[in-house]
Amino acid sequence: MRELMNKAGEIGQDNLIAGVFPPAEFTGVKIAAGQGALRRGTVLAESDAGCVVLGTEDTVDENGRHFWSFSETKRLLEWAFQNFHRITLLDQDTENVMREVKVTLSDEADYVLAQPTGRIEATMPSDYDPKKAELDFDLPEEPIEAPVAAGQKLGTVTLRYDGVEYGTLDMVAADSVARSEFLYTVQQIELYWGKWWVKAAVIGGILLCLFALRER
Repeated sequence: MRELMNKAGEIGQDNLIAGVFPPAEFTGVKIAAGQGALRRGTVLAESDAGCVVLGTEDTVDENGRHFWSFSETKRLLEWAFQNFHRITLLDQDTENVMREVKVTLSDEADYVLAQPTGRIEATMPSDYDPKKAELDFDLPEEPIEAPVAAGQKLGTVTLRYDGVEYGTLDMVAADSVARSEFLYTVQQIELYWGKWWVKAAVIGGILLCLFALRER
């Protein structure tokens, strides 16, 4: 008895391919002992141009030419087109994808809307349910400071479906938010006054003034 995984045989290219150049390059199919058998309809390879299917039926056209590669491939492609569709999984028009990001130093708004830029597309089964898609947002938890420019990157969003990650898009500001110069000035004064050496210098100056007045 052969040891498991020993090479049991090899099948090379034959006339399953119609045309001069095969749509996928392969030199053979290795079958290991205990791995089962290649059956009719087994897909051996696929590419953007098409696929290679094992054991296809003999098809004859009106001119008497034989084609071995079309019948099963046609059935396979029909099944694929019936059961899978190319769709947009995520873009700025996706329902419930916009998020609010808090903004400070503005007297126009206290938040800005973040929306995805670009799109994620994929070939999905016909029973794809967008409500089951998982959106993982990576956005600032703390408020950001104005000014905020429209299109400015604020974070990212990742889409997963049925345990598979399909892509990540940038989340950008949907609108601009201007900065209030008054609020900005107040903030700078508060930050400046919050430094210990500033407080020490002011207190020291006051004490020097009081001492000078007392000496008069």
